[in-house]
Amino acid sequence: MRQSTAKYCQALLCGSLICFFSTGLCFAKGPTRDKVSLQLRWMPQFQFAGFYMAEAKGFYRDEGIDIQIIPGNGNRTQIIEEVLSGRADFGIGNSGLALISMQMKPVTVVADIFQRSAAVMLVKPGYENSIRNLSKRNLALRALQDNPEIYAIFNSLGIKPSDLPVMSTSSNGLEEYINGKADAINAYLSNEPFFLKKRNVPYKIIDPANFGIDFYGDALFARSVYVKNNGDIVKRFVRASIKGWVYALDHTEETVDYLHQGPASYKSKDHLLFEAQIIKELILPDYIPIGQISEVRWEKIATIFKKLGLAPEQSEIQPEFFLSYWENKNAKLTLWSYLGGIIFFVSIVLGIGIWYSKVNMQLSKLLVEKNSLLSSVEELANHDFLTKLPSRRLIYDRIEKGIKTASRNNSKLAVCLLDLNGFKKINDEHGHLVGDQVLIEVAKKLSYWVRESDSIGRIGGDEFLIAIENIQTRENIDAPIARLKEEFELPFLVGQQAFKISFSIGAALFPEDGSTPDELIQVADQNMYQDKRKASHKA
Repeated sequence: MRQSTAKYCQALLCGSLICFFSTGLCFAKGPTRDKVSLQLRWMPQFQFAGFYMAEAKGFYRDEGIDIQIIPGNGNRTQIIEEVLSGRADFGIGNSGLALISMQMKPVTVVADIFQRSAAVMLVKPGYENSIRNLSKRNLALRALQDNPEIYAIFNSLGIKPSDLPVMSTSSNGLEEYINGKADAINAYLSNEPFFLKKRNVPYKIIDPANFGIDFYGDALFARSVYVKNNGDIVKRFVRASIKGWVYALDHTEETVDYLHQGPASYKSKDHLLFEAQIIKELILPDYIPIGQISEVRWEKIATIFKKLGLAPEQSEIQPEFFLSYWENKNAKLTLWSYLGGIIFFVSIVLGIGIWYSKVNMQLSKLLVEKNSLLSSVEELANHDFLTKLPSRRLIYDRIEKGIKTASRNNSKLAVCLLDLNGFKKINDEHGHLVGDQVLIEVAKKLSYWVRESDSIGRIGGDEFLIAIENIQTRENIDAPIARLKEEFELPFLVGQQAFKISFSIGAALFPEDGSTPDELIQVADQNMYQDKRKASHKA
């Protein structure tokens, strides 16, 4: 008996120790994260930079997400199938998602990343002004379903897609254009023009947007049941992805370096930089919060699909196509059913009171979540992620307001453009993390320098834009700038390292140098480069 008791105690002790160490290992590993997969349309390139930077900078990790980014091959049907089958949680689609929904397939758009489509038509010079003549020439266009916005150009002029002399639907349109076999090809603004410029081949661009065909570009989507069952994961994933895009667009060179040295190493750095410039014009972050969804615009796209004969006239985009953070129709239905079941056992007043209370609490909670997400997106759109200074969008808005104030008060407004000298060397020698810390310190020093009535923003890289109000003469700017240059004589401390940084600055005065933000910034830019040239001569 004693022996069995002793053995039991030993077993209990061993079991306790195993549990203790197992628990310790679990804590050591940290909290588990939700695994999420994202299916891309193409191979890695700047088109997907926001997602790669969200992974590289830990934005997904901060939201409790482990991300798997899966490269694609351009097969639209395959991408839809990967998501609908559950092999991928999210996918990158385009305006064709509206057609998928009209075909009764359960897809939900969770964020519109590209506000404009990159799809255009490249034509030989001379044909850009005569679409009707072009419709009789040799066209190398992809199939109607793959490039509907191009066919919609002709359709808007009464030329049916079936009447077009499409000589080829292959992916070799670029070579056919260069070899003179095709007079027009479908293309993407971020791709084919780059190669034609390198080979000095002349071309003209026909943009569907100029014909009222305003399609979306890249859009994040998921299968509807996944969105319904994983609402919190979806919100966290979208939030991290938007942060990644804000960072990528504000740190273009760093992002290009990361892609070129890693996932997109097959592409030249020049091509990635070209892509970055074009894609910013497609995302329009200075005008529209990244991710914003317009139901009205999607409905207009659906109408174009009907006109092209791609969808029956009576077909519609399904309600679950649009992501809603504040509606929960299933919860409402459940509560109504519950009310119907107990209506014979409790009074009507009490039943309605219970139902109203529960639904009201639920809607209030979801509305708070929705407002929180929108506030987060608005904050990202209006402020630089790294320095917390106003973004290009917000500083432009403040300059416009400053111009109006100066006009009313008969005063002047100074707009200064400041660019750091030799900052690239810091990034190259010490890495982007150190470079980011230097930018943060520079932003702090500039913030201390300006008055409360003035505005300062970071407009990208190592460039800062400053608006100074209530200026009487140009000399009123020179003295503060001289003091700021003296401040920059002191080294910047980052950790244990000291960095000596100088800057070049140019100023423009309203109304003498211009009457709009763009005119003032252009003059300030010219004066900044004169200052930079003077500094280089002194060196």
